Amino acid sequence: MDVFGFHTGAYIASELAVSRPDLVRRVVLSGIAFKSPAERQQILDALPKEYSFPEDATRLLNRWYRIVTTREPGVTLQRAQRLFHEDTKALGYWWFAYHAVWNWPVEERLPKITQPVLIVEPHEMLLEDTRRAHQQLLPSATYVELPELRVESRVFETGSPLYAREMRKWLDR
Repeated sequence: MDVFGFHTGAYIASELAVSRPDLVRRVVLSGIAFKSPAERQQILDALPKEYSFPEDATRLLNRWYRIVTTREPGVTLQRAQRLFHEDTKALGYWWFAYHAVWNWPVEERLPKITQPVLIVEPHEMLLEDTRRAHQQLLPSATYVELPELRVESRVFETGSPLYAREMRKWLDR
C-alpha cells in the first residue's frame, strides 16, 4: 500500500513505513514538523500536562474564529461548522497529539524509511521545517512545493486537487 500523512499524520505514515516495510510500498509526506531538540523541548514544556479546558470558553471561541470566521473562500458555512464540531471533540485533550509529535524521534526514524518518498509541501506554517527535514533527513526524497497553496489550516478543503495532481504524477511513474 501507499501511505500519505499530513502534519501529525506525516509521522504516523513514516513510523508505519519504518515499522512495517512489508506493508508500505511508497510514502507521501506533507508538513513535517522538524525543529531542533531545544525547540521541541521548549514547545513540550509549554504544553499542558493534564486536562486543559478554560471555563471561559476562550479555546472554543479561538477555534470558531480560526475554523469558521476566517475560513477559506470556497468553504461553505455548513462545512466549516462540521469541521468545528470535529475539532471540538478533543476538548481538554487537544494537546495529546502535540506531545506525540514533539516526542517522536524524528532524527532517528525518518532516515530509516527505505521506500520511495514524495514530499508535497504547500506554503503553510511548516514550510521551513519541511524543507529542513528534506535536506537533512530525507535528501533522496522527491520534493515538490505548492506555492499557490498558502493556507495555514484546512489545506484540503480547497487544496486537494493540487495535492492530487502532484501525488498522481509521482505515483503513476
